[in-house]
Amino acid sequence: MKIFLLLLLLTTNAFAREKIANDCKRPNWDNHQWIKNAKGELCITNTRHWLLYVEGTDVVVNHKCQVVAGKWKSFYSGVEITDPANIQIDHLFPWAEMKRRGVCKLKTNDIIDFYNDRNNLVIATISENQKKSDKLELPFEVSEAVKKEYKDRLFMFCLSRFGNCDMFMQ
Repeated sequence: MKIFLLLLLLTTNAFAREKIANDCKRPNWDNHQWIKNAKGELCITNTRHWLLYVEGTDVVVNHKCQVVAGKWKSFYSGVEITDPANIQIDHLFPWAEMKRRGVCKLKTNDIIDFYNDRNNLVIATISENQKKSDKLELPFEVSEAVKKEYKDRLFMFCLSRFGNCDMFMQ
């Protein structure tokens, strides 16, 4: 039964990936990852819940393999967030920039992986993520340490995904 479910999951992912490549629309959280639920059993979840799981402390995962409680700090402000419903995952390098820089030319199976690359994802408050939106530059004040880490992570992401970082020299 487990093998059947895994094959079904992989087939569904393949169809979703093909559609995204053809349409070149923003992917969702279909990049499945393994985490442990409250019983200590491994279960499959999406990238959002995986990031909440690895970034949080005192994290609680329910029987549906969804993160339902824990503590997180916003990457931008350091504000502690205790309800996962109040968290948005920000893409440091936004989809609009990815498209502008040629993500749609990638191989079909790479688009979702590219979009949900761990180095490109951070925990943010809802208002921070909405203010940043699809901008590459930060539209709000952050500490110097956050500015440095933001630029370093963008640089490393772009280097690993684009092979060079000329875009930061423009």
